[in-house]
Amino acid sequence: MSRPSWVVALLLLLLAAQPAPCRGEPFPTPFNSETDRNSAPLAAAEAAATTEVPAGLHVGVFAAEPDVQNPIAMAWDARGRLWIAE
Repeated sequence: MSRPSWVVALLLLLLAAQPAPCRGEPFPTPFNSETDRNSAPLAAAEAAATTEVPAGLHVGVFAAEPDVQNPIAMAWDARGRLWIAE
């Protein structure tokens, strides 16, 4: 005896709506890449000067704090301009 399709669909929906079992495992501690917590951040020009890049490229500073604060996104346009969303 075959079941109506709406019954099968309802059973599948009820099975899909079941919550995933909780394992009770603690969230892992994120890796801390900052090894020296006592050092202050570098100035923008100093950070650019110490950045290693491939031959033929250079790093320059054209915007830094306080001009840019809390950037959340960036995009380059067709004219090569960098747009920052704060």
